[in-house]
Amino acid sequence: MRVKIFASFLIFTLILFFPQANAQSDSFKEVSHKSLQITIDHEGNVNVIHQIRDSDEPRQLNFVNGTVSNLKLIDSADKEELIDISDGINSIVILPDQGELVVKYDLKDVLVLKDNVWTLDFRYLQTTIFVLPEEIDLVFANQRSVFLDGKNAFTCHGCEILLEYSINEPK
Repeated sequence: MRVKIFASFLIFTLILFFPQANAQSDSFKEVSHKSLQITIDHEGNVNVIHQIRDSDEPRQLNFVNGTVSNLKLIDSADKEELIDISDGINSIVILPDQGELVVKYDLKDVLVLKDNVWTLDFRYLQTTIFVLPEEIDLVFANQRSVFLDGKNAFTCHGCEILLEYSINEPK
């Protein structure tokens, strides 16, 4: 009798446990990037552009850390779709078979101005192109100087960087 009760309890527990475990394990793979570009203007506005490869299954695009606004999806036919997102959302799902997409958005609360030095603490594990204001000649990346030599862009591979610069400072 005890064996039947124990077996019934065990079967009942398995029936309740496995559907919940399987439902929680379904998650999307991350998108495949063609490129990621961060553009910073002289007023401290930050714009992000993801170029995403096509996929035959749904994928998740994780945003760069910060407050996302003005989110736009642009398809290969240059059809633009403005997407409204709630505060605190840090990713979206890209549906399959849409072709290559461009995702653009603005970031707030990521660039800090203190003592005339702009600072961006950035971490996104994709190769990232940073485009900076033309007025900048010297940038510090992880407290090491980077001389731009007339160019206003540089690339960071698998990027985790503390970016610091100032505008209109003498050399």
